[in-house]
This record gives sequence, structure tokens and C-alpha cells, in this order.
Amino acid sequence: MEKEKPYLPFEQDGKTYNLYELPDGFVIKGDLDLAGKDFEKLPDLSKVIVEGNFYCHRCYNLTSLKGAPKKVGKGFSCWGCYHLTSLDGASEKVGGYFDCWGCDNLTSLAGAPKEVGRDFDCHNCKSLISLYGSSEKVEGDFRCSDNKNLTSLVGISSARYINCDDGLEKKYGFNRSFSFDEFKSSQVYQEELKEYEEQQKQKKNNILKQKKKNILNSKRLKYKLMRTIAAENVSDEVDEKTGKRKINPKRSTEQKKVIKEVLDSVSKGITD
Repeated sequence: MEKEKPYLPFEQDGKTYNLYELPDGFVIKGDLDLAGKDFEKLPDLSKVIVEGNFYCHRCYNLTSLKGAPKKVGKGFSCWGCYHLTSLDGASEKVGGYFDCWGCDNLTSLAGAPKEVGRDFDCHNCKSLISLYGSSEKVEGDFRCSDNKNLTSLVGISSARYINCDDGLEKKYGFNRSFSFDEFKSSQVYQEELKEYEEQQKQKKNNILKQKKKNILNSKRLKYKLMRTIAAENVSDEVDEKTGKRKINPKRSTEQKKVIKEVLDSVSKGITD
């Protein structure tokens, strides 16, 4: 029996559409409100544009933002989605605010929109430990207060003003909300940024070394297999006429297929 297709009606210009079957490039002219819906994943709207606000807050069973609209003209609201662990799948560009506050299991901001037209709000995310991956461009303020596990503000790429807890303000030499330009010029920030860049460089070098090691091991394995296959072609019996060792009977088509698959697999490991 064919599985019934999901159906979520949406009305625009006097017509009713199924959000699960919108064509690529479809433009929703106003807001799209999915707040409080009882689903684990969004309809695939990744090629849809929403000119107004996009709401998916208080979707308590939502585990991912994959499927979110490609672009949102105004605000993007996903606050209170307790099961989100990352922002992967969020819209690439948000014209207004971006609210992901109160997402208790969010550990990083990786996957956040590249551009946010107003404030970026990630306050009160109990599991948040890093701001790396946050938006490259934030036109408004960056709010990250009430995040008890957050020990550094490094990772904020852009903002007008930064609003954080008193402890972090004092760490960077401030006793009030401060501008992003002030933050960038602080000595503590410069030292933390340098340390992070060194860590990333070392991580990249380690990955490169491991890849080279894997290539070398794959080549050795391939050559060993080829020598073994060649050796198996020769018999221990000697031909009385020629004095040379006899050649084993030809392999079956199935045997050749298996050998080819093994060698291709090893070769793929060399180039990956």
C-alpha cells in the first residue's frame, strides 16, 4: 500500500497549496507560521523564499532546521525548540532578527544564517559552549546573556553592540554593554583569537598528516594485493617441455569481478 503523502495547507492569493509540495522558487508573500507544530522535521522549503517572517518556535519535537526557507525577508524565529543541537539548515539570509534563544540543547551556532538584518539573539541556551559559526554579518545587536557554560565571546563575527553576562563583560575589560569595535580592540580578545587560529592550524595539519598516512597505507595494500594475485596465477607444477612453471587455469568471470571490485575500492581509498 502506497504511503500517504503529508499534507499541510497554506493559502495565498485565493489558492490553497500543500507546503510539502511547493515548487522550487515559490515565493510566500507574507509570513509563514509553523510555530507550535508537532513535527520532528520541517517541510522541505529549502528552495522557497518567504518575504515576511518565518516562525517555527515552540516546536518542541523539532530536531533540525533542515528544510527551512532559503531566504527570509523579515524575522526568523526558532526559539524554545528544545531538541535542536545545531542551526544547520537555517536560512542563508534573514532580513530581520534571528531568534534562537531558549534552545536548551543547542551546543554551538554552526549553521546560522550568513546575514542577519537586525538582532541575533541566542540568550538562555543552557548547553551553548561556543559562539563559533555565528552569522558573518549582523546589522543589529548580538545577545548571548544567561548562557552559563559560555566562557568566551570569540566567534562573534559582526554586530553593533554585544549584550552578555557581567562575568564576560569584565573579562574583556568592560562594565556595560559594549560595541563590537570595542570588543575587537580588547587585548583578551586578540589573545584568544590568536590561540584559536593556532589550534585550527594544528588541527588542519593533523588532518593532512592522517590523510597522507591513509594514502600510503592504501597504496601498500593495493600493491600487496596485486603481487598476491600475480603469484596465484603461477602453479607449482613445471611444464616438462618448456621447463617453466605452469599457469593456473583462468579465473571465472565472477572471480575477476571480485578482484576488480577490491582493487577499485583500494584505489578509491588512495584518492579520497
